[in-house]
Amino acid sequence: MVTKFEETGSLNVRSGRGRKPASAEKIMLNILRYYPYKLQLVQELLPHDFETRHLFSLQFLARLEVDPEWPWNILWTDEAHFHLEGAGGPVTCSITGQRYASLLRNKIIPDLQARQCLSRIIFMQDGVPPHITRCVKDVLKHHFTEERVIIRQFLHLRPPRSPDLNPCDFWLWGHLRQLVSYDQPRTLPDLKDSISRHVLNLSQNTLRSMVEYAILRFQIVAENDGHHLEPLLL
Repeated sequence: MVTKFEETGSLNVRSGRGRKPASAEKIMLNILRYYPYKLQLVQELLPHDFETRHLFSLQFLARLEVDPEWPWNILWTDEAHFHLEGAGGPVTCSITGQRYASLLRNKIIPDLQARQCLSRIIFMQDGVPPHITRCVKDVLKHHFTEERVIIRQFLHLRPPRSPDLNPCDFWLWGHLRQLVSYDQPRTLPDLKDSISRHVLNLSQNTLRSMVEYAILRFQIVAENDGHHLEPLLL
């Protein structure tokens, strides 16, 4: 049948007495030995990213050996898009270095000070341009010092293109979007209230489990030379 296909480009089979024509599925599986392939969506990694991810994971795990509580002192940060139900158009706000520095000074830093944990927090963020402007770096250096900031242009580089190593990306945003969608907020204040309420309802056990899963991911990346996680987690 393979020969017939190569010669004619057709797999048509005439029906004989008591015989049904072979289905395309049977031909693919039993004759051609072709099997279904499950597509996987993964982030793009450039050739040099593998080594960066591998080394960062090794450093992360080495620090964990010295200080078992270290991962729970990390302030994992990220951004996400949420949508309003029935909105006439997208509600957007451009993030600039000045706005981000203001958020740090007027909201993030005071909240950490109120909880009396600022001195032990490790601040981790991605390296998008607004996050590494001079005014932002000045705020981070003043409150966290170079040693407790993980971002490019600081002592400790966070691997680029690695949302699979950030709990906000691989779990939190999807979880929150699902909960917020149940509320069906239709105004911006309602949306903000829904997000804040569901964040505050996250239990300590849930947050601890999320960090433990992040540690597992760092272990897998370290063992597999910085390659994508998704095929290894199936």
